[in-house]
Amino acid sequence: MADFDFGGLLGNAFGANSGSEIEKLLTAQQRQKLGTQSALSAAAALLQAGGRGPQRVSLGQALGSALQAGQGAYERGTSGAINELMLGQKLKEMQAEAAGNESWRRLLGGAPSPVAATGAAQPMPTGAAVPTAEQEMAAPAPTAADQLAFLNPVQRALIANMPRKEGMSEVLNVA
Repeated sequence: MADFDFGGLLGNAFGANSGSEIEKLLTAQQRQKLGTQSALSAAAALLQAGGRGPQRVSLGQALGSALQAGQGAYERGTSGAINELMLGQKLKEMQAEAAGNESWRRLLGGAPSPVAATGAAQPMPTGAAVPTAEQEMAAPAPTAADQLAFLNPVQRALIANMPRKEGMSEVLNVA
């Protein structure tokens, strides 16, 4: 099947390559897809207007409905493309935050997050699971290179299970 350029048929009637700030965020492939969707929607409206009906449809009415259909398809496509960009950016931010939280836990010597491991928060340890004062005293002393040497093992364990942003503020409050 031969390639056909729908954009050449109607030019920039649907806003393709209009130079708007939103369109600058889109890739060339996304802009081309928007133009194709708009032209196909306009063509479908023209085909519908050409059928038999109880009332005659003038050429102007047919073109008007085709242009409205094409413009509507372009606007919906642009909204969808921007939503995809925003979702992609949000996912990148969430991945970066998760990586930061994991490095925070490693810095404090904590185990991987119970939320990351199971998908649900686990209750904090109580009773025998919490180190006693004797166990804290017997814990190996932090090295001189440890910037968080002033935290005892219980504080480290509690802060390691916090998200990085909350844990950092707690460390600053303890210091």
